[in-house]
Amino acid sequence: MKLTGKQKLAVESIKNLGPEDIAQKLNLPAPEVRHYLESRGHSTIETKKDSSGIIDELYNFWRGRRLKILLIIGLGLLVYSSALPNGFVSDDLPLLKSPNLQNPLNQIINEPVSAFLNSLTYTLNYYLHGTNPLGYHLVNILFHITFTLTAYFFLSLLTKERVAFFASLLFLVVPLHAEPVIWVSGRHYILYAIFVLLSLILHLFAAKPEAPARYRSWSVIFFVFAVYSFPEQALVLPFLLILIDFYQGRLRQGVKSYWPYILLAGIFTLLSLSRVALRIQDVRGSNIPLSSPQINFIQADIVALSTYLQLFLVPLGLTFYHEAIPTGSLDIAIRTLVIIIFFFVPLVFIKKNRFFILSVGIFLVALLPTITPFRVSWIVAERYAYLSALGPAMLVAYVIDLAIKKLQPNRLVKYIFAAIILAYSAITFFRGFDWKDEDSLWLATIKTSPTSSKALNNIGDYYGRHGDPQKSFESFVKATQINPAYSDAWHNAGNVLLQNGRPDDSIPYFEKSLQFNPSLVEAYTKLAWIYHEKGDQEKAGLMIKEALRIRPNDPNTYNLLASIEYENHNVEAAIEAIRKGLSTDPGNTQLQKNLQLLESLR
Repeated sequence: MKLTGKQKLAVESIKNLGPEDIAQKLNLPAPEVRHYLESRGHSTIETKKDSSGIIDELYNFWRGRRLKILLIIGLGLLVYSSALPNGFVSDDLPLLKSPNLQNPLNQIINEPVSAFLNSLTYTLNYYLHGTNPLGYHLVNILFHITFTLTAYFFLSLLTKERVAFFASLLFLVVPLHAEPVIWVSGRHYILYAIFVLLSLILHLFAAKPEAPARYRSWSVIFFVFAVYSFPEQALVLPFLLILIDFYQGRLRQGVKSYWPYILLAGIFTLLSLSRVALRIQDVRGSNIPLSSPQINFIQADIVALSTYLQLFLVPLGLTFYHEAIPTGSLDIAIRTLVIIIFFFVPLVFIKKNRFFILSVGIFLVALLPTITPFRVSWIVAERYAYLSALGPAMLVAYVIDLAIKKLQPNRLVKYIFAAIILAYSAITFFRGFDWKDEDSLWLATIKTSPTSSKALNNIGDYYGRHGDPQKSFESFVKATQINPAYSDAWHNAGNVLLQNGRPDDSIPYFEKSLQFNPSLVEAYTKLAWIYHEKGDQEKAGLMIKEALRIRPNDPNTYNLLASIEYENHNVEAAIEAIRKGLSTDPGNTQLQKNLQLLESLR
């Protein structure tokens, strides 16, 4: 028999219990209860009331899904195996030189809220693998697989098995995730996401009848872990808690449990204000436009959200730099329509199926820190969408599951899904070769983003390393034409001229770089050397003083000052400069040698 409307309301009121418990409590047929829960997209996993509920759930999860779990692990290792031999690229290189690498406690001492736990993983990598990139890449891949398995367990608590498994498979292999998984420096996007899901899982268990208090405590602890893995992103967790409780129909009951998360989020936000201010300064100081003057921040966010959806569903145009922002009226109109459909159509089904709201909500909430009007980030970066991509994966899995149920025969639907998984896996596998080293990364990037000033600047470095100064110079100049405020590109163009015996021609480029970034020490030191060689000691001295004002503890600048003083026959002044440099870096062997040489000339 089918459930009556009154019986359905009764089931909804206690749906957090398992179907067997609900049937027994309401004296209803268990198969009908289970069928009704599955039709609404609710979990049909049996729940436990004892204190070991989560352990039992984990055991049952493993026992009933061993082959699927092993498939996720094996497929994850296979898809990302192409990245294992890769080297360090981009921000990975300064990471290896960071003082936090050998002593991560420095970071938490200097910053009350920081990505300390993420730094700790790099420290463990360093002590286990030194500077061999293999170990760093392997940890990233294992973290990604760990998140996927955690998401599988999390979704199995909320929806039916096939939807949970299909969503997890999609999340595992989707090419959009190649950047944070393959890039060593992208690890914090994965690590914080793991802790966010663990906090949500413990929240689900803490909400059960007679649940032990330690579940809530551990949920809060995992929230703290998420913050100390990636502070800016993790602070959205309270919104995810509300979203989960709304989906389960227990929003009123859950209100009292939110206060520790909201209180901690408020404290962490206040403590992070200086960190956020530095981030804004860093982003703006990089001279890359955060938006086009033709569009406002709402239109920029529409572009970002629609781009993430497009890259998830149709992974064409994957690139390290999504710098070219579409500004055409028709383009913006189409993207706006897509976003309206994506966000508002689920509202039509809010009473029938809240799974749509949950999926869309996860996508949006996880992206909130990157789509604020304060522009603390680039408009689009593939790594930003790591956690949020779970939402589209859930939606696609739900549609596939619905098609399998409704279409008979359903074999074609299953073949289509298998083809999607294979295609995504292949694209992700070959994307790993793009990240082999700096050369391959910038060549792949400039191919996809030929109008990116960042990509042109990096390809200029590529040509310089490979002995083609003309193409190197042309690339840097083109970068400045696309983005006239790009100080690094102006500096690099001047540097090419300086290295190729054209110091006079390089001066305007260095001066341009300082016009847009007055704190660029390297430009001051190069100008100091040029003016010294031209015999203009007054200008050389002014450039050195400005460099030391900006970076007073730079031993290289003191070494340059000593060289200039020595060539001006001021041996004592040169010795004094060397000693000041050694006071900032006592172990600097170059300065020590120069000091011995100068003292022998007294």
